[in-house]
Amino acid sequence: GIHQFLHMSTAYVCGLREGRVYETELDVGQQRGNDYEISKIDAEKMVKAADFIDDLTICRPAIIVGDSQTGYTSTYHGFYAALQLAYTLARSMEPDDTGWVKSVARFELSGTESKNLVPVDWVSAATARIVANPELHGQTYHLTPRHPATVRLVRDVLEQATRFYSAKFVGENAEIDDWSEVEQLFNDNIHVYNSYWRDDPTFDCTNTLEALPDLPCPHVDREMLLKMSQVAIDCNFGGGRDKRVDLDFDRFFPHAEKQG
Repeated sequence: GIHQFLHMSTAYVCGLREGRVYETELDVGQQRGNDYEISKIDAEKMVKAADFIDDLTICRPAIIVGDSQTGYTSTYHGFYAALQLAYTLARSMEPDDTGWVKSVARFELSGTESKNLVPVDWVSAATARIVANPELHGQTYHLTPRHPATVRLVRDVLEQATRFYSAKFVGENAEIDDWSEVEQLFNDNIHVYNSYWRDDPTFDCTNTLEALPDLPCPHVDREMLLKMSQVAIDCNFGGGRDKRVDLDFDRFFPHAEKQG
């Protein structure tokens, strides 16, 4: 009996594609990066094939990070996994005279790779706007930023937030014989995210821009990522956190009627 359906997918149904990826595309024979992407491609195929759905809307957010205003997050994957690992390892080492710890990481990347980071409050607001306006239904929306971050920026934020320095980009599939014990530990633990750190394609977001011209994605810059990092560190990455969170539901809908 379900005729209208909103499906939350991911921009990374694109798999290992390069170039420009359009909202109208799904399976074009691309190589898949990991099991998560496979599951999301299959899920989109299933809802598209459901003959009882008359009005199908699909939202494809990119990599969701914390709240753009408060820095709050309730989950600690992706960017936060690297942050927590770097923070844990840096704390296990003795700082030098500067009060900082020398590099705990070598990244098998060039640093120029782009990553599409989107704040959770914007993804929520964009999705809610789409749901609340029937004229926006029936489309697929890339919820992606206009200006992706670079892996180098992410590295710089990790350094500043966790107080280590001299992390190096060594290129893909680098052969390194002189890993320190801590560097090897970092590499072994971050390896599971290799597909996550790859260079992103360009996500076309024509439908999103037309539907939400007054709701642009906030630019995720160094200052914002540092705030998110500090919030995560201060709450011990969710350990022992006060579960009650006061949310500002009127931030993106200031003119909405309040219900009693």
